Amino acid sequence: MINNKLLYIFIIFWLICLTGCDERRLELIQDYSGLQLPGKYQILTNKTESEGFAGADFTVTIALKFDDNEFKKLVNNLEKIKKSTQYGQWIKVKNKYEFRSNPALLHSSGETVEMDIDKTENILKFQLIHI
Repeated sequence: MINNKLLYIFIIFWLICLTGCDERRLELIQDYSGLQLPGKYQILTNKTESEGFAGADFTVTIALKFDDNEFKKLVNNLEKIKKSTQYGQWIKVKNKYEFRSNPALLHSSGETVEMDIDKTENILKFQLIHI
């Protein structure tokens, strides 16, 4: 049987991370896509929403806006990296790049990743769903 005190500590730690780990959430973009973010951007959204027992099910949502020069760096970086990672692959679709999550990821870890880079708005959107 799990010690109630340890369970309480785990829940508090998890809630702190869900609400206060802004930089770690941004690192998820690189971890999943292989994409290195340029140094300057405006954070439009950076949040984690949780459901279930102790936040067992959660969604991480990030949206970043870049000025024209930084956006060019982002797209150049995307062109240089491999289009595929173990988590999925980048596909060019009209005026944006879409990251298609590897279906095996959902089966192995309960996670799926959605990402796109909109070339008309200079915005990168990222969403990690853990179920």
